[in-house]
Amino acid sequence: MSRSFADLTHEVLDLEDEQREELVGMLLKSLDQVDEIERAWMEEAMRRYEAIRSGRARTLAHEDVVARLEARFG
Repeated sequence: MSRSFADLTHEVLDLEDEQREELVGMLLKSLDQVDEIERAWMEEAMRRYEAIRSGRARTLAHEDVVARLEARFG
């Protein structure tokens, strides 16, 4: 008898954090469709996140970015 997706999801969410983390890793490895470009973007996103989190980079508000672009390019 097969379980429904909802039942399986509920069961997975009840696992300990370490078990869920291991399961996520196994599921990601099983996805052969994940190509190198997507993997590279994920690595870049993680590098950027870490740079912001560590203080090596700073963020700008959307309004400030738009104002700078309008001032520069009209």
